[in-house]
Amino acid sequence: MSLCLRSKCVEVLKMPAFAIHLTLMYNRDEIVYFLLGLLLGTIKAARDWMSAYIRTSEKKVENLRVFHHLREELLEKCKQLSAGGKIDSINALKGVSLLRLYCAFKCIAGMKQFSEKECAVIPSLIVSRPPPTPAGVTFSTVGLSTLLACPSLVTSDWEVQIIQHARWLLREVKYFGEKSVIEVLILLAIYFHANQLSAITDFVSNALGMKITTRTSTLARIRTLFTQDILPEQVITSHATKIPVTAGLNATLTSHLPVNCIYQLLKSRSFTKHRVSIKPWIYKQILSCHMPLHPTVPALIEQYISSMLTLVNKPGVPPLEVVNEPLDEKEISAVLTSDRSSIARKDDITPQLLLLYYLLYYEDLRLQNVKAHLQLGLKVKAYSRAFVLDLPIKYLVLVAEKNQHLYSGLFPTLLRLLTSQFPQLCIVEDWLSNSSNLFLEIPTVSTGCNGANIRKAFGTLPNSSDRLTRILKRLAQASVDQLWTQSSVLVENIKKLLDPGVPTSVQMMYKEVWFRIALTHSCDFWVMTTNALRQESGWIGRGLTEYEITTDPLIVLRCDSRVFRCPPLLSILLHLLRVWLASSRSFLQRHQLERPLLEKVGNLTSENERDDLRNAYIAAHESVVVQILLEACLPLESDKETDSNLSELQEVRSIICSFLHQMFIADPGLCKLVHFQGYPLDLISVAVEGIPSMHICLDFIPELLAQPNLEKQVFGINLMSHLCIQYALPKSYSMARLSINVLATLIPILQANQRRQLIEPALPSLVRIGSVFPTLREDIADIYVQIGQITISELSISNSLKFHPQKPYTVKNIEPKDKSETAEQKINIKQEVMEVEEGEIDEDVAVKKLDPEVVPDSRKKYKKRKMIVLNDESSIVPLEQLTVNELYSFLIKQRESFALFAEEAILQESS
Repeated sequence: MSLCLRSKCVEVLKMPAFAIHLTLMYNRDEIVYFLLGLLLGTIKAARDWMSAYIRTSEKKVENLRVFHHLREELLEKCKQLSAGGKIDSINALKGVSLLRLYCAFKCIAGMKQFSEKECAVIPSLIVSRPPPTPAGVTFSTVGLSTLLACPSLVTSDWEVQIIQHARWLLREVKYFGEKSVIEVLILLAIYFHANQLSAITDFVSNALGMKITTRTSTLARIRTLFTQDILPEQVITSHATKIPVTAGLNATLTSHLPVNCIYQLLKSRSFTKHRVSIKPWIYKQILSCHMPLHPTVPALIEQYISSMLTLVNKPGVPPLEVVNEPLDEKEISAVLTSDRSSIARKDDITPQLLLLYYLLYYEDLRLQNVKAHLQLGLKVKAYSRAFVLDLPIKYLVLVAEKNQHLYSGLFPTLLRLLTSQFPQLCIVEDWLSNSSNLFLEIPTVSTGCNGANIRKAFGTLPNSSDRLTRILKRLAQASVDQLWTQSSVLVENIKKLLDPGVPTSVQMMYKEVWFRIALTHSCDFWVMTTNALRQESGWIGRGLTEYEITTDPLIVLRCDSRVFRCPPLLSILLHLLRVWLASSRSFLQRHQLERPLLEKVGNLTSENERDDLRNAYIAAHESVVVQILLEACLPLESDKETDSNLSELQEVRSIICSFLHQMFIADPGLCKLVHFQGYPLDLISVAVEGIPSMHICLDFIPELLAQPNLEKQVFGINLMSHLCIQYALPKSYSMARLSINVLATLIPILQANQRRQLIEPALPSLVRIGSVFPTLREDIADIYVQIGQITISELSISNSLKFHPQKPYTVKNIEPKDKSETAEQKINIKQEVMEVEEGEIDEDVAVKKLDPEVVPDSRKKYKKRKMIVLNDESSIVPLEQLTVNELYSFLIKQRESFALFAEEAILQESS
């Protein structure tokens, strides 16, 4: 009945004193849990109802009796629990609930102050010796939090007991075992030393399970106890190294951990200030981490590295005194072993990922501070490039990518560091490839895939490929470690795939297996393949090193020329070229960072000049690569015999153009550099049609046409004409009009031999432009007529020039009928029927006067006129009746003959 009445009171939120009285009368043992349920429950109305009653109980006489009875009951429970100064596990849990209820009275219900009896009894419960169990650790944590949430409990009578109790907790690390309170005390002391009031408030709120608010003034006395009597800063650092590491540390552990304490001490540079080495503890904690990764661990590693490498300006802290030594290479190798198979068999590789993160972050921060270290004369440990590249970096990063939900706080930063330091390991194609089956549990491949059988299978090429096909199919499904054991044999025989008669299907399967190996076993495999492709005869076990190829990536292109007509192996070659170019760029940048410019060296006065030199060196390498690959697209004699659109040349061009597209997108300046250097005109159409990013050439066409070199101007006009066909855009129209204007300007001012060099390659470009933009045909026709006028004028110099009648143009000097006519009268003559050498011409022959020889003085007689006779057998009409489009179409048909005509005229003139 009492429970029903109490439930009804809570339901209607009436008579709180009656509900408490019923509980005290009939369910005395449940009073603590009943009030905790109301004050800490999720029902806001019930919480406000009980809080209002407690808040007003001290003022209203009618409520004072019941509430006083309640407080007396709670005091009696405290005395029972703290009797004897020790507490067992069961009573420890009861004590936790009781202390939380007192904190709820103060922080939630708003009770103003504790009575003198409560201030005497509650601290006695807090300083009771807890049992060495998890319940005892929780009791001690809640007790310390109660003192912080209710500072009025720390009276002068209990200060000594509280200090002694805290020191006992610090000493009895073995008493509590792995679950100790020492990290809680150290963490609170760190917060007090750093005066982080908000961090203390969050700590207490999490420990008590309720939101509390504190003021700095109320914590002043407790702060003094912690910073001066319990844990001075030097004592904190010495005790921190004795804290056991958290075994199996992962994100599911949300309590107050030693890793939080060490992180705060590293952040405040306490270890450096008091010369305490924390390296062994850090290394052990890294090895004890598991997934999902705890979010504090990456920050802990960053602060540890920062304490070794970053200069600080704090009072009492040396600028940079290396107290914590970097991890030794042997310690790292013991975990990050180069044996991929042992790592692949491990279910949890969190320690390996953390040590990789340590390496990359250490090198990144070291390179940022190299100049400061050199100026101070400090010697800082540097991990060699060869040591880092020998580690299974790519495999570890792929695992982290697959399990991003387990390494959410690590993977983005890890990828950023890897991209900046080793971009060759972050090729886009590798990330886009399907690497999911790399981590599947695949049974071991049959014994037929051993090294001896693979060599025999390659030996049967090109006569028989069945055996090799079966082996490659099995290897395509093999696991990562199984593939690596056969990698040297596969690379050793790669050039046998270039022999005539090897099926394309075999080459494609080999390519698939090769990329599968390269996805996880990067650097060594790249070096082996590069050496294998460049060897004169077979695999001889010697070759270039990673350093030699990185410093000269053009070595990759000094390979067997047959690779450039084998599309599958060409894809492998271009992948190697891409990674070595990226490796060369990062190597040069690292080289510059490790050797900063401390003083003037020669003509170098700033780092910007060194950057310009480095960028120019890289651009020279990459432009040579582009030129070589473009020349590989030129047809050979064997390619000319094949007219099929599915020839190897077409596939090679497609692969190369895709590669060049990525280079141009990554660095648009490279595209401009290559086109200012120029390349064969026959390759312009290949490049424009095959490289999607060629539209960026429209931006520098005016600059290319403005070059004083005639060859570059011709190249620019041809490039512009092909761009008009591929990209019929308003911008292309503007550039085409500019090209026509440039051509119209150059034709009359060039010498005869230069004009020939310009006209012959430029005429087909005008045809392409006119076919795309009909509105420009009139301007193009004017250029044709202008060329004809200049050519006829040049012909007048030589009277011995003769032409064949079958040519579409016949030039003849015609005497005027009436020699007394003036020049002005002869200008008005529109048509003239004349005789032609070696044959008759019909009266309807169209005659157009193009360049009459006019004498300015009207008194002089006009003696001769130069006439051009057009003879088109298909249709003969007067030129005056032709439209612009008809004239343009005719000029297109006759452009070859016209070019021959101009060529013969120029040759005659030069002779």
